[in-house]
Amino acid sequence: MNGLDEAQQFQFHYLRCRRARQSMDHQHQFFPTDDSGDDPVHVISNNVDDQIITHFQPAHPQRPLTRTHTSLFGRWFWVMTMACTLLAMRFVIPQFVEEFQYSVTRGKLRAEYQVATEVLETAPLDQMSQAYRSVSRKIAPSLVHISVETPDELHEDFSFLRNRRMLHKGQGSGVIVDETGFIMTNYHVVKDAASVEVGLSDGRIVPGHLVGFDELTDLAVVKVDADKLIAAKWGNSDDLEVGSLVWAAGSPFGLRSSVTFGILSAKNRAGVAGTPYQDFLQTDAAVNPGNSGGPLVDKRGNVIGINTAIVGEAYQGISFAIPSSVAKDVYSRIKDGGHVARGWLGVEMAEVDDLVADRVGLNDTNGVVVERLVDLDSPAARAGVKTGDIIRRWNGNTIVNRSTLSRLVAKTQVGAEATILVFRGGVERVLKIRVAERQMPL
Repeated sequence: MNGLDEAQQFQFHYLRCRRARQSMDHQHQFFPTDDSGDDPVHVISNNVDDQIITHFQPAHPQRPLTRTHTSLFGRWFWVMTMACTLLAMRFVIPQFVEEFQYSVTRGKLRAEYQVATEVLETAPLDQMSQAYRSVSRKIAPSLVHISVETPDELHEDFSFLRNRRMLHKGQGSGVIVDETGFIMTNYHVVKDAASVEVGLSDGRIVPGHLVGFDELTDLAVVKVDADKLIAAKWGNSDDLEVGSLVWAAGSPFGLRSSVTFGILSAKNRAGVAGTPYQDFLQTDAAVNPGNSGGPLVDKRGNVIGINTAIVGEAYQGISFAIPSSVAKDVYSRIKDGGHVARGWLGVEMAEVDDLVADRVGLNDTNGVVVERLVDLDSPAARAGVKTGDIIRRWNGNTIVNRSTLSRLVAKTQVGAEATILVFRGGVERVLKIRVAERQMPL
């Protein structure tokens, strides 16, 4: 620009600046800027001869997405997340919870298995098992199997069979109580038997004959002529407590020398068989048809009862046995005299209920009311007992109900003198009674 005056130079620079501005406006039409309002940066050379170069540099980098695009993407992401969550709750989580529960259960079972294994390795179960086996071995030589033949009453009604005797076979169990051959069993096992066969524990089968029986207690004594017998020992049923261990032995369904195990469930179950003279022990030891007459033994292998009855046609968890305190007494009487002579009082009785107790001034309902004297020559009448008396005690034993007095009188020796306590007119009186023998009905 040498040779130009100042006015020309000014005009020349003005035109160049104007041309540069026009060029920038033209570029702005093709490259619009964002809404931020930032202008592009222009770099202009100070040399007039240089070509004008314009650099377009935005002040901020371009944003990848607009606000509308971001909002739509967020909604879709939220919907997909909820869908996946619901699917997981429907299919994945239940399976996970189930597997977790299985895992916990398996862990518990495995822990119990390991503990049980360790306990069984050290627990004295061998001694317990040996004790159980010893009880069975002690009573086994005294067990017997009883087979009987009785006349079949059905065929006696047919005239064309009168010349032929039809016999019905039955079976039961028994226990040797004396080495000389006396066997204790139930009366209903040998009742009306035409023949009796006894199977001994050593395999011998020998004939037996009925020594005597007591129908009221359902007990009988059978005698065999055999040597080298082993007799069982009597235990004391009165010393037993509920919960005591007991074993029932016999021949259920003909299966000889079977032994079952249980506990004593209850005592003094009176009136189960419909007679006041039976006072049963209740157990849960399995007893079935064929066990009748077999022994019930305690932990020492001693006889504490004679298995007699069950509830129902087959075992249902409840079995009854005649206590040894009754069976031993009946056995002694039958062995000595062939029958059981029972004491007799000669009165008709009624229970003492709350109304009676309140009316006469008693504090409890123990005792029985004398409703009627059988005859004027009965033991009670001779002793001075009167109608309306309440018998409270027999030889010092408290009378709970009619069954209690019946059993106590029956056990009293015939001809013996008994002491009774009666309540009459608000006063207790002591009377002496000489017991007579009860006559069995024909």
